[in-house]
Amino acid sequence: MQHAGVQIDTPPDFEIEQAMISFRGPAPTTIEARALQRQTVIRPSLIVNRRDVGPDATLGILAGEVTAELVSTIDGLSALATEAFAYADGEPGVIVSFDFAAPGVGTARQYHAVRLDGRFLTTVTLTIDKLTLTEPIKAKWLGLLSSVVRAGDGGIS
Repeated sequence: MQHAGVQIDTPPDFEIEQAMISFRGPAPTTIEARALQRQTVIRPSLIVNRRDVGPDATLGILAGEVTAELVSTIDGLSALATEAFAYADGEPGVIVSFDFAAPGVGTARQYHAVRLDGRFLTTVTLTIDKLTLTEPIKAKWLGLLSSVVRAGDGGIS
């Protein structure tokens, strides 16, 4: 799909959740046999945010600002990591990842993929259940994040 100057290959089973553009994966079909009561699960979600940051912005500064905002606003954040990331079109980016408690549910892992195209910053936030995170699953999700590429002139439309 195309939205706000970027193209992203979203999973076919994700659906739009918010006007800004938010996708949520389907609820899991498997239920833990040991628990007989109703179970709440962390459903995968994907939020794409794109904004004009001006001509003088740099990826490093913007990624630092995203990280600082996350640290100051999310209680119980742990396993914070920041690493360089390459998108499918070869453009550089940064991934900020961390774990946080989801009360009554478990622990969530969140990835923030940051991309700068000229004056436009794209941040893609992916939230998943940490319990389901294996190396193949992580590779699948990072592949999804890397599919965010500039579309058209890259402007917000």
